[in-house]
Amino acid sequence: LDFIAIIYGYLPFLIPGWWAVWALKGYLDDGHPRFFPFYGICIAAGFALVNEAITKQICKRVLPAEITSRPAEAVCKHPGMPSGHVMNAWTLMVWCLLEACLDSSVRYEWVAVIVLVMGPV
Repeated sequence: LDFIAIIYGYLPFLIPGWWAVWALKGYLDDGHPRFFPFYGICIAAGFALVNEAITKQICKRVLPAEITSRPAEAVCKHPGMPSGHVMNAWTLMVWCLLEACLDSSVRYEWVAVIVLVMGPV
């Protein structure tokens, strides 16, 4: 059960990975990457940078150490909260849901995949 939980925690990386392949394929086919996957990768990278450089530093200074520190047996000693992959997953999920719902035609299977992969993280 722990193994399944660990694997499921890494599912949000599938979406940016898929976008990277999609953008690379567009670049190789057309000479420029497709806008949607390239923009998604930029959002993911931008929010990862914001989380590490700003949000974690603010939380480290404002919140008690019991919340932001990792356990004593952890290899990494840097602040662990807020979790980078969770913040990134929720940011991408909200953006994708807004894109899907504000489009002229809503594709329910796309919304279901987004919520299934990103939601429980």
